[in-house]
Amino acid sequence: MLSKLEEINLVKEANNYLANNNNGLTNDQKRQIIETNLDNYIETSQIDWTTSKIYEVLNNGFDAGIRLLLPDYIENEVIDLKNNILNSGVQNVLRNTVIDVLKVGKEKGAFSKNKFESVNEVKETLESGNLIDGISDLLDKEIDSVKENKIITEKVADRLKDEKNTIIEQVENNFDVSFENQIKNFGKMEKYIENWKNAYNSKDFSKMQREYNKMAKIMNELMPLENTINEFRTLENLQTLIKNNGKNFDLTPEALELANKLIN
Repeated sequence: MLSKLEEINLVKEANNYLANNNNGLTNDQKRQIIETNLDNYIETSQIDWTTSKIYEVLNNGFDAGIRLLLPDYIENEVIDLKNNILNSGVQNVLRNTVIDVLKVGKEKGAFSKNKFESVNEVKETLESGNLIDGISDLLDKEIDSVKENKIITEKVADRLKDEKNTIIEQVENNFDVSFENQIKNFGKMEKYIENWKNAYNSKDFSKMQREYNKMAKIMNELMPLENTINEFRTLENLQTLIKNNGKNFDLTPEALELANKLIN
């Protein structure tokens, strides 16, 4: 894995560090720096992705819940109320909540390293960490806050809190759907990668490009998992090498070595 990571320069920060701080470092020390930077990069990316995804789930669930509980509210009123309750501070609270849940999950051995290796690991850890209960408490505080600031009446606030389970049900449904879509997209990614490999073996650059475009389209939507990132970046580099070689598959021995690591 280390040689592949060094060749494809997955973590630019590590390479920049090595370029500017190379004095007296052994190869083992360089590899350790790359590994550490990679682990930190993956871990931070996964926390950021999970926080963003949970906020999206909360946002959509709260939108649907308000419409059910307050049917007389018009579109703009729903949006204004939702935005006032889900203020900018909510994302920071969610991020800290996610970090705490993952920390507890790690301590309990829910996953083996500082980073996840599958979408199911994320989902199961969040569920076992009672994330939904944390979101419920968060909504109570935010509803109280907008009531105290006279943004909503006491009557509306009481209804939102009394029937909060309606909102939480919407959040839970969106949570399940969101992770189901992730699993489907990873399935698609595996299929596109396999199709790309077949096209590579057939030396069909046009088909390689089509499959690559499909991968690139969903890559930013996927949770950052190390194996998927490595494979995609390796594939991307190889495709670029062939393209820059006039779509000629007769590459240098070094490029072919990189290709063999992916194809075989």
